[in-house]
Amino acid sequence: MPMRVKDGALSHVSARHGAPKVSDMGYPALPGLDTAPYLHHYSRMDKNEVSKVAGFDAVMQWFGDWPSFHDAEVISIFLARKKESVLRVYPYHPQKPATVDFVLEDVTDVELNDFSCQNVIYGLDVETATDQNGDSVYRVILAPCYGVAGRIDAKSLRVELSPGKSPDGVSQW
Repeated sequence: MPMRVKDGALSHVSARHGAPKVSDMGYPALPGLDTAPYLHHYSRMDKNEVSKVAGFDAVMQWFGDWPSFHDAEVISIFLARKKESVLRVYPYHPQKPATVDFVLEDVTDVELNDFSCQNVIYGLDVETATDQNGDSVYRVILAPCYGVAGRIDAKSLRVELSPGKSPDGVSQW
């Protein structure tokens, strides 16, 4: 597929009439999900925001830095209105395999699409935002690659690290 640069961003160009819409960053547009706010490059994440999250230091110590989560797999998502919800992610880091659980409490909003048998993400961002009720929340953003994409907003967030291979045995690195 040919590529072009528009306003400094690389995007796909298709000669086919009726080709799928493509974002300015080259991602296929996902029907029903406004992915535009989530498609910024993962390296733009403000580490000052994520460094406030409990468990940040353990993840930093294990990987030597905060992982980009580029090509990570989302293993599972457990959602609850109150108490704990868990987003389980297996970063692509063959030299130091580990699972990172994002434990979210009091989820206020969710926008997710395309959960499948393999959920590779382009990146994962953590930021603070204001939810639809005007409350300050943590927003965990999953940038699309193959499978699940979207965001989860919650009033509190912590991360937990579990060293070792993927607990579901699917990821082989």
